[in-house]
Amino acid sequence: MGLDSDGLPFFTMELKQGIQLREVLNQIKQGKMSITPNRRLDIFLRICEALQHAHSNSIAHLDIKPENIQFGPMGEVTLCDWGLSEIIHDENEKDLQVEADLYGPISNLKGGTPGYLAPEFHLNTPHDFKLDIYALGCLMMEWLCLKSPEDKAEDLHSMNPSLKAIIAKAKHEDAEKRYSNMDEMIFDIQRYNSGYSTLVEPKNILREIKLLYQRNTTIFNLCFGFLLIIIIGTFIAFWNINQNKQRAELALKQYLDSQAESKRRLSLQAVYALTNTSSLTNFDWGLSREVYPQIIKTSLKQVDHVISYSPPKSHEIWEQKFWLHFLMQDFKSANELSLENPQRIEDLISLSKEYAKFSSSKPFLSTDKLIQLFTDLSNLGETRNPLIKKNLHVRFRSTFKVNE
Repeated sequence: MGLDSDGLPFFTMELKQGIQLREVLNQIKQGKMSITPNRRLDIFLRICEALQHAHSNSIAHLDIKPENIQFGPMGEVTLCDWGLSEIIHDENEKDLQVEADLYGPISNLKGGTPGYLAPEFHLNTPHDFKLDIYALGCLMMEWLCLKSPEDKAEDLHSMNPSLKAIIAKAKHEDAEKRYSNMDEMIFDIQRYNSGYSTLVEPKNILREIKLLYQRNTTIFNLCFGFLLIIIIGTFIAFWNINQNKQRAELALKQYLDSQAESKRRLSLQAVYALTNTSSLTNFDWGLSREVYPQIIKTSLKQVDHVISYSPPKSHEIWEQKFWLHFLMQDFKSANELSLENPQRIEDLISLSKEYAKFSSSKPFLSTDKLIQLFTDLSNLGETRNPLIKKNLHVRFRSTFKVNE
């Protein structure tokens, strides 16, 4: 700005290339141009930063609208047309950007664009920076939502809650309830860009958790992945433990069943052996002496078979084997048996120990010792008389051998 050689005033201006933001909006609405919402928000943030710089120098633009914003070929954004701007003092005094003697008094001029003017713009109140903040809220609505600036923020049902809250705060009809300065508005926009909730929107714990997840998606996904692996691994481990437990229980059941079956068979064999051997002490004298030794031999095999299953010493099968050895006059083998609670045959055990010393290479006692044995058995009582008869059968079967 200055005077030329003829003394006439002149001024120079920067040549701006590109198109107005209004033209960009029209092309977006017509589908001829596409700019992502995030890119549009970045452009809007640069407009806010330009206005923030002006406000930091006490200058209010007072005519914010798409027509006054230049969109350059390289994506640069320029805030233009400062013709209605004012210098805002803390004392609410108004000064002009230009010298009064050059252009005359224009401080009383009224301008602005309908839809972008705050309700208090034409009132007889001092202008302040909140007029620009209101206009920015209108521009934000039109630029981001492609809606008319005269619409209310409450009608933006599909709008992101954070951006909707920022627009509602900037466009509030009560100037006292708007952002007090550009720093606050930019701070909220930056919080939104960083994935945080804004300071003006209602707090919601579920939304805070959602935003926290969105800010740390990779970390959360890794943690969830590790947690899922741990859960699956734990499940598989417990499943394997349960399967092993079931197999072990099944094996134990089969083992117990087999043991029970073995005991049952052993019991049946023992009963059979006991039945057969008991007949050796209960049949009458009429049984032939040829059959009697064979019965003893067969009974001994049955008893030994049952004993091969290791029954307890208290089992009566051991007592039956003692009887068989006693009948065969094999007192040495009878004495080798370790019987538990042998109350019924204690007298026979004493005789067996006494006559074991008379055993020789011959299978039977001598005639004198046999007669003495019969006398001792007779002295034990009538219950032992059958043993005398059975021993006679064995004695007279002189050719009988147990291991034939």
